Amino acid sequence: MGTGALAERCGLYRRCCCCHAPKHIVTATTAGADGPRRGWHTRTVTRKVDPTEVRNTELHRRVAAKIRLDPALTEQAAAVLDRWMRRDGDPPDPALLEWKTALEMLDPAQLADFLESPTPRAKRMRISSPFFWLAR
Repeated sequence: MGTGALAERCGLYRRCCCCHAPKHIVTATTAGADGPRRGWHTRTVTRKVDPTEVRNTELHRRVAAKIRLDPALTEQAAAVLDRWMRRDGDPPDPALLEWKTALEMLDPAQLADFLESPTPRAKRMRISSPFFWLAR
């Protein structure tokens, strides 16, 4: 478990109320004689942008638009996924099983919304997406 996760579990990690940027961790080194120092915006948080994540997000935004125009594309993606699962053999990759579940449970409109979603699960699943062929 990383320091940030541990601090968040212990309640030492806070987010700014206006910009939601991570705030500094209040520890013995930042505490003064009169108590902890609360300089919420004293540290600059630089967010590194992962170019692969940006590319995947844009690619899946285009795929979602195509799915909204032609819902039958989800059936083609399911066929691609089945081919990948047969090729990999037993036991199937958990990421592929997660996609299989998503394709079975969601209708095309919900799937298109999910592909564009900024949630951590959607970001993670876009890495192993059976829709890459559709973005050509």
